[in-house]
Formats: sequence, C-alpha cells, structure tokens
Amino acid sequence: MKYTWLIPFILIVMLISLVHAESDLNTQITQTVSGMNTDMAGKDIPSPLNSLIGNVAANIHIATSGNGIVIGLQTEGKKFKSISMGAVENPSLEIYTDELTLIELFSGNNQIETLKTALDDEKITYKGVGFFNKAKFIFLGILVDLIPTPEENPEDAIVSFEDCVAAGNNVTGDNPQECITKSGKSFTRIPPLIVEEPANVTPADTTPPAPLVREARTVVNLIDGGFAVPEVDILVGDTVEWKNIRGGKLQKAMIVGSTGCEKVKSSIYLPGKSYEYTFTKPVRCVIVDGIFTTQTMKVVVDESS
Repeated sequence: MKYTWLIPFILIVMLISLVHAESDLNTQITQTVSGMNTDMAGKDIPSPLNSLIGNVAANIHIATSGNGIVIGLQTEGKKFKSISMGAVENPSLEIYTDELTLIELFSGNNQIETLKTALDDEKITYKGVGFFNKAKFIFLGILVDLIPTPEENPEDAIVSFEDCVAAGNNVTGDNPQECITKSGKSFTRIPPLIVEEPANVTPADTTPPAPLVREARTVVNLIDGGFAVPEVDILVGDTVEWKNIRGGKLQKAMIVGSTGCEKVKSSIYLPGKSYEYTFTKPVRCVIVDGIFTTQTMKVVVDESS
C-alpha cells in the first residue's frame, strides 16, 4: 500500500522551495495544484486510512527553506473532494511536516516503514480540532503501526543465470542450460564465445596501452517518466549533468536532492537544457525527479584515489 494521500503535496514543496525560482513560480504552483485537484477529485482513499480521513477538512503545514506553505485537503464519503492552496475553514485535522521528510518518504523503497519512522520521530505530526476529532485521530498513529510492512521478495535479487543457480534453483537442458526460479522466471546461460585463431598468428603488440583518461563528467538523461539510469558512482570533484531529453506530454524537468545533497536543486527547465552539480565531498544520497515525483535515483560519491 502506498500513501497516495500525500502525493499531491511533494511536488508543490519542491516547486516553492527552489533556490533559483522563476519569476512566475506562484502562477506555476497555482496551476499545478489546480491540475492535481482535477486529477484527484472523486478518487478513493486507500484503506485503512479511509476509515479515519474519509470525511475531513485538513490543513497540511509544510515547512520549507522559505516561509512554508499550507495546503487545504477536503475528503467526503471516503473519496478525495478537493485540494487547494491555502488553509480550509473549520478544519478537523492539522498535519505538520517539512520538505525533506516528504522527499525521504517518496524516495525510499519501503514507504510504510519510512512513514512509521517519521511519525515515531515526530517528523510528521498531527492533531484533531475539537473534542470528537481529538479522540478520533488519537488512533491514527496506532493504526499506522498495525499496518504490516511488506516483506522483500528474495527473487527480486535474481537477475541472471548465475544468480538463479546460486539461489539453489533447478537447472535444465544442456546447450543452452536454463535455470527456473520457484515463481517460474527463467534464465538462459549464455555460453562463452570461442574464437579460433588463424594458423599464422601475428605476434601480439607488446606496447603497453596508453592510460585511459577518466571522464570527470557524468551525463544522466531525463526521459519520459523519470531517470534513464537508477544510480551513478563518481568521485569527489566530479560533475553530474542532468540533461532534459523528454518529448512526451510532460516535457519539463527539475532536480531536487534529499538529505546529504540539499544543495542539488534546480529550477524548472525545458528539453535541450541541462542542470549540473559538482560534488565536493563523499556522500550517498537520493535525487528526486521534481516532475515525476515518485521517480528517484542514487548518487554515490567516493574519495578520489
């Protein structure tokens, strides 16, 4: 289960907290929220949260590097009713969090566990307004704790014939061999290519090859739907360039770094343009796509040898 009731807010957080904001940013934010309101209106709230926030008027207070923002959320009949900039009147629930917490929530692989941790660490807090709502929402933290954390599937780590064999699965056939997992996924062994040398072999050139010049710039293409690669491994002093080559309906691009890479933060830019950042210290962090907000990639920066 994914906590889709928070999805409309993370994009707005990243837009409003840009260091190099565009002059018409307020207009862009308003248009984005309006579009989200159209997309979310009438959609079901996922269980079990629908039993608690199925009929609420909530204000979500998000602390940012600026003055912070407030987003109003209204639900009715266990469905989303409206999402808008600014606080709603007579709220029954107030939610408080910050920009980095939401980025970490959506960039992690286990959103349920991340949400539980954020609640335990009081990075996300809430309170009901009025006696009835205080009594009602006091059970929200208990409810989240009772949600089972999905177990990782060991077979997800099997991506090759060798992995399949190492996991103890059956191997059939002779040439080629095939390994089949318990869930039915099959991997075929690719035999090594045998190249016969000609009878008259020219002596090999013993001249040592010229040393390779390591490229200190890594280009990551931003494609329709997210990043072209899931991870880059670089050294201190290297530069990563995120190039927008999108051609679909959503052509804009934006880059936002999470904890450890807070300074990695671009404005919105169009196809053909790029944003780059030079990493000056070792770090491991998650980079979030500011347009496709559930898409992330990792940057691993090691000490140069």
